[in-house]
Amino acid sequence: MKRWTAYAIALAALAGSPATAADGGSYSADRTPLLSSPDPHSASLRMVAAGTALNVQGCTKDYAWCSVVADKDRGWMPGSHIQYRRDSERLLLSSHGVAIGVPIVTFSIPANNGSFGSAASRTPARARSMPTRTGH
Repeated sequence: MKRWTAYAIALAALAGSPATAADGGSYSADRTPLLSSPDPHSASLRMVAAGTALNVQGCTKDYAWCSVVADKDRGWMPGSHIQYRRDSERLLLSSHGVAIGVPIVTFSIPANNGSFGSAASRTPARARSMPTRTGH
């Protein structure tokens, strides 16, 4: 009986918990590029239309940049371009991320960034190591 009481209390707590930005209440506040990293000079993966639903994976500790999924594309957007709907309010993640409950994430570039993005780094190791054939 105690076990069922504990389950009921846990379920009631979950039912009353506030939604977070990852729950689907977030959207693009305006037409914004989805970027490959949290840097305004990084490669643009695509443009995200205003009003596009976003699944926010997390933001940098200052909520300046957020890792998001727009449709099926994952990338980074400035927190100042992401809004969250709470009741009738529209809140910017850059200024309300803590209150909304958005998790903090980090971003780092691998130590071998000299080859980051080069053709060699995109070619599978097996393909690079296969011998080439010369004239038959």
